Amino acid sequence: MSVDGRFISHLAIELNEKMRNVRINKISQLSRADFLFYLNLDDNLYLSLSTSMARVHLAKSKYNNFITPGGFCMFLRKHIEKGIITEVKALNSDRIVEIKVNNRNDIGDLTDYYLIIELFGRYANLIVLDADRTIINAFKHIHPFENPDRIIINGIKYVLPQDDKLSADDFSGISEFFKQENIGYQDIINKIRGISPILAKRIIFEANYQSYRMFDVYKELYFKETLPTKSPKHFYCTDIFENDKIYYKSLSELLEDQFMEASSLERVKQIHKNLSTFVKNQLEKNVNKLEKLTKDLHDAENNQINRIKGDLLLQNNNLIDKTKTEVKLYSYE
Repeated sequence: MSVDGRFISHLAIELNEKMRNVRINKISQLSRADFLFYLNLDDNLYLSLSTSMARVHLAKSKYNNFITPGGFCMFLRKHIEKGIITEVKALNSDRIVEIKVNNRNDIGDLTDYYLIIELFGRYANLIVLDADRTIINAFKHIHPFENPDRIIINGIKYVLPQDDKLSADDFSGISEFFKQENIGYQDIINKIRGISPILAKRIIFEANYQSYRMFDVYKELYFKETLPTKSPKHFYCTDIFENDKIYYKSLSELLEDQFMEASSLERVKQIHKNLSTFVKNQLEKNVNKLEKLTKDLHDAENNQINRIKGDLLLQNNNLIDKTKTEVKLYSYE
């Protein structure tokens, strides 16, 4: 995993510099979990809540394979479209981006909305808050019976995910942590919030596996300038690789290049899945319909004789012995 808390911190700064005071002209839906925010810029904001490729970045590519917008996209259009982005920032030293948007509410007054983008892999989510930071909608709702420790439903205050990890800027606590002996990269991941395996391994490598040197290496990497870098297997917001590196002008450019092809294939898979589900549902519906129509046809084959019998029973009601189970009547037909 290359997109961690440090990556998001650098990305939020970049997005804030480029998108602050920019209008959101239109919001479209590319797939079930992918949205495109048309900005008053040359670039547009790409937001993916895909379980395998969750991300947010500016995109230069042009897209035309949109789907019919779902209910959540229509909600975004109502409350966020035509709004002005006033601030973008990272939250909690984690993979959480907050986009503050100023727009008019239902009665026409200017108010603030907050888009909380949680890039937690298969738990990726987009949560919309009002000016009081109360949840008014979410891409994925989490009810109390699903996870009592993490509830995302309309009408409650938004709360950041809770854990017992150290914040990435808690240098005092992190310094104490690195005074321990035999620290492994998994220990760093479990103790410091927003640290990915790739960064944790780099800290240990540059410290030459010596715990007493790890804090100094950590601070050096923490304050290292942004330099979007890609190696054959990984990418990161700063240059932490040895050989075969490619540099990018921005983190958005790096992310777009990294996920362009995979994202296209993912959308094709999603369309294929939707078509397959549609065909399967239609087939099942028509098979059931055929069974019912076949039964109705079979029942209708004797409709004439049943009509004659019914007419005879009505015409000869006074001649029928009610104690009998059978009766013979003469039909002129």
